[in-house]
Amino acid sequence: MLFRRYMASFDTARPASTLFRLLGESVLLATLLYYSYAAVLGGDKNAVESTDSGYEMLAKHPFLLGVLLMPIIETILCQFLPWEITRRFTKSFWPPFMVSWVLLAGLHFTNSFASGMSAGLVGGFYFILAYSFFRPRSVWHAIGATYILHAAYNFVVIGITQ
Repeated sequence: MLFRRYMASFDTARPASTLFRLLGESVLLATLLYYSYAAVLGGDKNAVESTDSGYEMLAKHPFLLGVLLMPIIETILCQFLPWEITRRFTKSFWPPFMVSWVLLAGLHFTNSFASGMSAGLVGGFYFILAYSFFRPRSVWHAIGATYILHAAYNFVVIGITQ
């Protein structure tokens, strides 16, 4: 009931406003989680980043990999394919939503706990939410909107955490 009310609060007639709201909410929650985790580790942001073993290459090319390349790969592998395959077996909303969300979260938990919480759970929730909002229009709208949201999210989060 609460989730339906939340989803109904979006103005899906205006894609830009929907994407800006999703971006704002996701970045705010991910940043709060990231720095809360840092506070638990004693306020040392470097302690959080030292656990992010999967980000060595990203540190060398943050814009190229984090903003341009990885969002399209993750959109295809973690939103498009799971959603479309799962929808062939069920017409319910929740199975494709959960499969996509868990897949992206699991992928980010392999990097670190902080990455799994902020990028996987929070980001993943908003990315699959964007995909589900725009999927009724077309697959291309869904992929494009999710990619734009994911790239913008990474751009802001990489800027905040660098």
